[in-house]
Amino acid sequence: MLHKIAGNPNVEVSLLIVDADRMTELNSRYMGRDEPTDVLAFPMVESPEIKSFLSQNHAHPEPLGDIVICLPVARDQAGERMSSEMEEVELLAAHGLLHLLGYEDDTQEGRQEMRRLEALLLERMSDQNCAGD
Repeated sequence: MLHKIAGNPNVEVSLLIVDADRMTELNSRYMGRDEPTDVLAFPMVESPEIKSFLSQNHAHPEPLGDIVICLPVARDQAGERMSSEMEEVELLAAHGLLHLLGYEDDTQEGRQEMRRLEALLLERMSDQNCAGD
């Protein structure tokens, strides 16, 4: 799945699931917003360098970055979307991964592209889960 979008499967991503207090702390510290958010992404590679980084053949997995998901916010959003908690966490993980890969959603075009790629990632995850059954 990562290979199809990133072009290099030999990278690693850390995923942290936190409560609302911890997410508020992180969101305040790094984004200047004193409230919890659904997901934060902390890239280890700067956006202009991401294509070069991903095109390299790494002998061992190289860290791409960290994704932090707030479970209480994910639960609330799942209820609003009438989806499961797991589906919402998967969506947020896909969203965070795209941010680590340099995608941004601060424009209409960026949001549309991220939604398209999120759907692709989720579809591939679903295909892999079904193949494992």
